[in-house]
Amino acid sequence: MVVSVRTLRRRIADFAAHAAAGETVLVLRHGHPWAMLRPPLPGERCRTQSITSLRDDLRRGLLRARRRPLRLTWRDEALEVVVCAAPRDVVLVDEQS
Repeated sequence: MVVSVRTLRRRIADFAAHAAAGETVLVLRHGHPWAMLRPPLPGERCRTQSITSLRDDLRRGLLRARRRPLRLTWRDEALEVVVCAAPRDVVLVDEQS
């Protein structure tokens, strides 16, 4: 699933639910891959951040996640969602063709 930063800000809980269910959500900034929401990898070490504080300061949160993955929390419970940098080799294909 591919979404813009603006759409992510408005519907972050929906996209976190998709990622917790096993789907990878690619976040675009100015049309370029910027971050991903995905399930955590086994043994992956992450910092934690509440989903509401990420939404409130999305720009800073995504920049932080690009340096080191963030594990999202909701009411002090860890969600099965990690926010991390998008791989540099992601190629977006136009689905209209």
